[in-house]
Amino acid sequence: MKHCYFLLILCLAAGCGGPSVPPGFPAKLTPTTVLLLKDGQAIDGVAISLIPEVPVPFIVGAVTDKNGTATLETTVNSYTKKGVPAGTYKVLLLKQIDVPQDDMLPWEITELSESERKARELKRQKIEKEALEKTGLLPHWNDVNKTPFRWTVSDKGGDFKVEVNDPKTFVQ
Repeated sequence: MKHCYFLLILCLAAGCGGPSVPPGFPAKLTPTTVLLLKDGQAIDGVAISLIPEVPVPFIVGAVTDKNGTATLETTVNSYTKKGVPAGTYKVLLLKQIDVPQDDMLPWEITELSESERKARELKRQKIEKEALEKTGLLPHWNDVNKTPFRWTVSDKGGDFKVEVNDPKTFVQ
């Protein structure tokens, strides 16, 4: 009888080892990677989000590394696994641009005239635009209604190679 209790406790403990799969998490994920290039050179630090054509309770995304590569993951709440459910997606690309900050303190900025504040903002926007242009990414590529990227992930997964200067790679 002691052995039965021991086996029962062992089985219960084994079942409590990890997080449970949340409702809405896809049953099957396929390995999917992305290589993002501009003129053959890797673009790092780009957030890639795949938006399904129908509403779903999960998100798919990753960030490119120094080699321009990202391994896509699917997430529901804080539960994440590598891979992507098969389907057709709109693809969003976003590169966070670090704009150098000046040495002015917030209260010093409020003391500037309206024209001085506008000039500072225009300068910041110009720096940001120039930095973004170097990556080859366009601002509307992070807009779900304007992105030109459409990818179909098969049930076998896949690898997507995107050259941002070549529109033929936008739809795969």
